[in-house]
Amino acid sequence: MGERATERLTATSVWFPRAREVELREETLRGPGAGEVRVRAIASGLSHGTEMLVFRGEVPPDLALDLPTLAGSYGFPIKFGYASVGRVVEVGAGGATDLAPGDLVFVPHPHQQEYVMSASAAVRLPQRLPPELGVFLANCETALNVVLDAHPRLGEEVVVIGQGVVGLLVTQLLQRAGVSITAVEPIALRRELALRCGADEAVTPEAAPARIATRTNGRGADVVIEASGNASALQLAIDAAAFQSSVVVCS
Repeated sequence: MGERATERLTATSVWFPRAREVELREETLRGPGAGEVRVRAIASGLSHGTEMLVFRGEVPPDLALDLPTLAGSYGFPIKFGYASVGRVVEVGAGGATDLAPGDLVFVPHPHQQEYVMSASAAVRLPQRLPPELGVFLANCETALNVVLDAHPRLGEEVVVIGQGVVGLLVTQLLQRAGVSITAVEPIALRRELALRCGADEAVTPEAAPARIATRTNGRGADVVIEASGNASALQLAIDAAAFQSSVVVCS
C-alpha cells in the first residue's frame, strides 16, 4: 500500500467551442483514498467516432456523460476520452483492492497525464502487453458484443462492411468462429489489413454486390455486419443479405 501523496499538478486536455480548440490545463491531483488508485498514463487512445462527434459539437450539449470518470454534460468546455492505459503508482490506504503499484491497467478515463480514480474501474492488463495495444480494450469489447449479437454459425457466409478499428476486430473474432468472411472497404490499406486479420476476400463497396452474389451462388450472405458508421452503407448491407438472414449495425 502506498503512502498518501501530497497534492500535485497533472496535465489534462480540455476542449473549447471557439474554433474547436484543444487546450492543455493543469489540475491539482489529490492522493488516493480508500479503494482508489493513482495512475500515471502511458498511452491514451482517440476514438475517431465518438470523440470527433463531441469535438465537432454534434452531441447534444445537455446529454449526460455516461463515463464513471466524468460528471456533467457534453457541453463545452469538456475534457473527454475513455481509453487510457497506464501504471498504478499509488494505492489508497485502507481500501480492499487487488491492484498494486506497478500494475498495468486500462481505465475509461479522459486524456490526462495522471489521475486518481476508483480501483474497481481499472482493468488489470497482462504485463507483457504493449500499452498501445491495451487502449483497444473498449473497442474489442464493442466488437465482441457485435459478434455475439450476430451469432454466426460454423461455415456461414458473413460480410463485414467497414474495416476501421472495430471492423478489423470484428473480422478477427469472426475468423476464430469458423465462418467465411468478405470484407467490404473502400481504402486499399484497410483491405490489405482485413486479409491479414482473417478475411477470405476484401473488396470495394462497388465490387461487393457482384462478388457476394458469386460467393453465395446468388443467395446472399447469412450475416451482414455494418461497421463503417456510414448511413449509406446500410442499403448495401440489406442488399447483401440473404432471405431470413441477419443484419447487425455496430454502435
